[in-house]
Amino acid sequence: MWQRVITHPDLAAAPQAERGSVELDWIRSRRLRGAPAEQRPRLREILDRADELPDELANQARLELVEIDMATDQQEHARALARHVVEFHEANGTPHDPLATRARYALANADMTLGLLERNPDWDRWPKAEADLRALLTEQEKDLGMRNIVTLTTRTAIGWALISQGEVRRARDHAKAVLAVLGRRTGTGHPLYLRCAYVLGMAYCQLGKFPQAVAHLDAAHRGQVITLGVAHPETLRTQFELAMALKLEGRQGKARGNTLLTGVWKLSPKATGRLNDLYGQAVFAVVLARHAPVWLLRWAHRSNHKHKWTEEQPAGYRCRHGHTSAQRATPDRPKNLYVREDHILANLPAHLAVLELDDELGPEERGSGDSGQRRDLAELMRQFDLTIVCDTAGWTAETATATDDFDR
Repeated sequence: MWQRVITHPDLAAAPQAERGSVELDWIRSRRLRGAPAEQRPRLREILDRADELPDELANQARLELVEIDMATDQQEHARALARHVVEFHEANGTPHDPLATRARYALANADMTLGLLERNPDWDRWPKAEADLRALLTEQEKDLGMRNIVTLTTRTAIGWALISQGEVRRARDHAKAVLAVLGRRTGTGHPLYLRCAYVLGMAYCQLGKFPQAVAHLDAAHRGQVITLGVAHPETLRTQFELAMALKLEGRQGKARGNTLLTGVWKLSPKATGRLNDLYGQAVFAVVLARHAPVWLLRWAHRSNHKHKWTEEQPAGYRCRHGHTSAQRATPDRPKNLYVREDHILANLPAHLAVLELDDELGPEERGSGDSGQRRDLAELMRQFDLTIVCDTAGWTAETATATDDFDR
């Protein structure tokens, strides 16, 4: 359909603005289907006649080129274009225009990404990008609501900003919270849910939790193959990270990991070109990491990320009550609280109703339940990352969002 529209003879005789709008829609459709690099020449032709186009259409074209630049490792040009759009709207007194908001989001993402050939990067860009995204999030929550898809897109980007700064434990907790909300808001097949699963998988990988990393990256990759296509840049990036996680996990994942790496190496040139980070990493991995033993890969990984593992290691001593010290307890320390399992199961549905999760329960799960129903409740708690929190007044069920900023 789009091919017939873009090649229709009447399009050449259409006004500049109308023709430019149709061409932009065509370019966007091709980019979303995983072919960004091949659309750059057509987009540059549109921008060459930007003076003849309405300002809004010209800025839409610039932001479309920003997306293509980001996918093909031309971050510096992407930053310049996004900054141009931001400054245009600030100069015209419309800093909250949707295009200005989109440009601010794109600029923050460009600041978080280091180009393959970028030298002497500004290390202050990463915390600034997170601050800019959080400021944007505050505006979006006020204007659109906390669970609007645009707001959740910014939340997901904040998780990646935390990873970019090495704050992987915070990124893990943040992504868990966002993923639980996205699961209810969009379903598990939506591209944003899959992107958030990728962020969570990357956090686990950098923490040395390879089975969890493989689980989340594999789920994200399978979904992206269906939703975005096998040659989409996001799919290929997830495929590369999944391949490395499989090889880091152990020998049983080596063969599949090598197959996935070969796929990235073959498909990425058409999708993103050769002069970019993804293709460079794929070539390096195919040549040098293909036959590397697991211990060598883990040594290299630990050398790069060991400072992030410290709090993930188990305590050297832990008694059956959960204490990590053999010293006598101080008199003012709270006593242990024991709660019977059947009491928790009987009252858990009421706690889920408070968290607005009771719609996930079947009718038979709303009572005390037998052993099968107990398993269902336990699975629900794992799915939404629920934790039983006890204090002197009793106990309650909380999600990861209780420690994040969803409950502000």
